[in-house]
Amino acid sequence: MVRALTAQGTIYILVRSPADPDRLYAALSAAAADIGDIGFYWDEPSPDNPYGDWEAAEVTGPIPVPGGGILQIHAGNTPPEMRIGEIPRLLAQSLELAGITDATVGPAPVVDTRYEALTSLGPAVRTVLCGSPVLTRGKRRVPPALTDAAAEWLRGEFRPGWELQALLISAEVPVTWQTLRPVVDGGLRALLSVSVIASDFTANAAAIVIGECLGCGVAMSAAGAGWTTAEITSRMRQMREELRGHAQRPELWLASVTVAPDSRSLHYAELTDWDEDFYHLAWYQILSPERLRRIGGPPAGAAELPGGRVELTVGEPGQWLPGNPDYEAVRNRAAHLLAGGG
Repeated sequence: MVRALTAQGTIYILVRSPADPDRLYAALSAAAADIGDIGFYWDEPSPDNPYGDWEAAEVTGPIPVPGGGILQIHAGNTPPEMRIGEIPRLLAQSLELAGITDATVGPAPVVDTRYEALTSLGPAVRTVLCGSPVLTRGKRRVPPALTDAAAEWLRGEFRPGWELQALLISAEVPVTWQTLRPVVDGGLRALLSVSVIASDFTANAAAIVIGECLGCGVAMSAAGAGWTTAEITSRMRQMREELRGHAQRPELWLASVTVAPDSRSLHYAELTDWDEDFYHLAWYQILSPERLRRIGGPPAGAAELPGGRVELTVGEPGQWLPGNPDYEAVRNRAAHLLAGGG
């Protein structure tokens, strides 16, 4: 394992054991604390600081996965002085103290060059379902019903021959429809968001992000090579109909359908300025009563939906495609309406 730790940047360590998951989690938590204390992160010299600095290692995790857990260690620029060789000893020590003698330790699989093919896909149809941005007991959480809705949508997009991979930051964990939810829920114990991607890694991809809206919601995105304008706009309309079926969910604070210029953010959270006054530019939206109060009532052109919600469609879906001559105009119109304009 020491050889695997010589890479620069971020290190992912996968520990597997048939031991009790709670006991393994506690052991890895102790190891994470010990690794964070050895202080090997190196800040490169700069004009203001010609000698650089030692800092504590940045450790994320443990991130539970079936049969084990992952530690993410940001190891900086790996200077020769880095105490990286202490990691195996600290891991072994924590496992031994917990009475775990049957663990296997090694580098976790990470995102590789297969994902480069996905960057050429797009535009991507993107849908979000967001819960309330108000903190609940000091911690944001994704309503379980929204996670279920996203997983159900992804299953409908899946095609024979595709792979199904959960992404825990950059660590890759193969999942099935039976293990998807446990991996997502385990990942959210340590991370703000977890992505699951279904793809042939050549011409088509669909992905969900659990933890969109700063940990309050989900995103669902799909893209394919060579999709025509008609195909993209048809999918946008289909997703609008699907969202209308979620309109009465009590957890829903906002939902939207729009199109992203490309697929670079297919499996990343985008709504990172999420608060009570946030507004999201999109072709179609469902606004909750709470959101309507923030903007002073229904925007012009909004239509009533069951449960006190309204829907707002701004322009035609094709106008939201990059390169359309009306692209800036419809975005400006949406911004005006959602900021409380008439």
